[in-house]
Amino acid sequence: MTSLLRRGERALDLVAGGVMFALMALTCADVVGRYLLRMPVRGGLELTEIMMTVLIFAGLPLVTVRHEHVTVDLLDPYVPVWLRAVQARAVDLVGVVCLAVASWQLWVRAARALAAGDTTASLKLPLAPAILFMAVLAAIAALALAARALGPRAR
Repeated sequence: MTSLLRRGERALDLVAGGVMFALMALTCADVVGRYLLRMPVRGGLELTEIMMTVLIFAGLPLVTVRHEHVTVDLLDPYVPVWLRAVQARAVDLVGVVCLAVASWQLWVRAARALAAGDTTASLKLPLAPAILFMAVLAAIAALALAARALGPRAR
């Protein structure tokens, strides 16, 4: 199981890295095309939006598994030690609920987009696959957070 998780993590790393590189190349080509050649990349904004979506949602399970979410610990010095573990689990469980609801709503939105044949404005790319990708990765992040919330805690 650990090998499968590591391969999944590696795959998401590669997806995020590849998309980040493609985003950089697209932005560079668009800037050069727009300001030097007077020919911006057709659909550059749409491609940037889709790639940003993929980048964010590919990173979501990675950040969750690696415990790298942004945290604010302003009140931690005032929380008794015995309550911190309870607080951490409670926060994780709230996160699980939020991610699960987001995944469910994205799944519903993907079904609607597929049924309606929704596409991007200029390139006419179908939206349903991108929304489904978001739903699946939000669900994976929810499962990873649930495993953390319900599993043993490091001291």
